[in-house]
Amino acid sequence: MDRGTGKRRADLMSVKRWVVLEPPSDDSGIKSAEAMFVKDAFAPLAFLFLIFWLFWHRLWLAGIAVLVLDIAFMAIGWWQGLGLVSSVAQFLLALLVGLEGRNLLIDKRLRKGWRLAAVFQAGSRSEAELRYYEAEAAASPTEPQRTERPLRPRVQMPWSVRAGTRATP
Repeated sequence: MDRGTGKRRADLMSVKRWVVLEPPSDDSGIKSAEAMFVKDAFAPLAFLFLIFWLFWHRLWLAGIAVLVLDIAFMAIGWWQGLGLVSSVAQFLLALLVGLEGRNLLIDKRLRKGWRLAAVFQAGSRSEAELRYYEAEAAASPTEPQRTERPLRPRVQMPWSVRAGTRATP
């Protein structure tokens, strides 16, 4: 087996999908320095500290819903003697928050007027920032300024004139 192939596979496995959100602006087309880079991957802190993580990121409704469900699962497990079922349900709830927590952050920003600027793959946040801002720098100096050409008046060709009408010069 070729060792280079294994290294390339490992490099591909470390690449994550990044979502870039731009704050509400005047749509000038210039990339903002306040752009938010969100890694679309499992959030281990959201899995371990689900309620605190949700409240830390000001996801109030989701945090309250998770808190109510967590208390309900504990109460059912304690009163009904279903400790294992309660623990499994709490684990699955934490797994759901860990998997979808970052999407909740993205949806919150989109509701507040932020716009989805880009989605791409990069190995780290710094690489994601380089790719995002480098794309603008590479496109700006080499791309000529595009100006709208005025539309020419439509010329009527002699063969397109219907029978019985005259073409005007």
